[in-house]
Amino acid sequence: MDRRQFLKFGSLFTTTALASGLTTTLSGCVVDLPPFATGKNWKFPQSVASADPRPDGVVLWTRVVNSALSDVATVPAGTDVTIGLYISSSDKNKALVGTQTDLKGRIVAKQPVPAFSDFDGTARHKVTGLEPSTVYYYQFIAGDVRSKIGRFKTAPAKRADVSQMKFAFISCQDWSINHWAGYSELAKQDDLDFFIHLGDYIYETVGEAFQTGLVESRHTALSLPHGAYKNG
Repeated sequence: MDRRQFLKFGSLFTTTALASGLTTTLSGCVVDLPPFATGKNWKFPQSVASADPRPDGVVLWTRVVNSALSDVATVPAGTDVTIGLYISSSDKNKALVGTQTDLKGRIVAKQPVPAFSDFDGTARHKVTGLEPSTVYYYQFIAGDVRSKIGRFKTAPAKRADVSQMKFAFISCQDWSINHWAGYSELAKQDDLDFFIHLGDYIYETVGEAFQTGLVESRHTALSLPHGAYKNG
């Protein structure tokens, strides 16, 4: 990937201002939405994520691909689609986080979001017009297929008197040894205000002696696709 491609692929953000319903993309330029995804042949292989909480907004992320593709296959060129984003503030969704059940309660935002093949089917959507210090639940929909329900919390108001905040941090991870227990524990703590990555390096060494016996019993040991590795 050259510098121009890196800048292009790193610049995609669509934006919705709830007061106006305006959706923009790529440095504020209004664009036409591609056709809406229809049918059941869709999946969200990397699930959903939220980031950059502000008092009135957040950035939401997902990746949508045709279900015939592998989870990591590159999305074919020219297969742009529009998916739906739904947001609710109802506590009825608290027990539904991580499931593909319909969102419950009043929907505070229902917005179309483009997923372009040039950006490998990813959508990074900034929503503004939300309430500060509020937990929201969100879900993307492609045709008849729903993503898992995610949750996020907006930051306190700029002049709010905040005496304490509860947060956690995540550091490096070893993909090949499967140490993911920290993520499981974080997912259980719904009273966190935020968590942050302190240098999210991913190590992908496979088959070295220092890894022997270190794979957690709850996981299957990883192996390279062709079954061999380069020692050292």
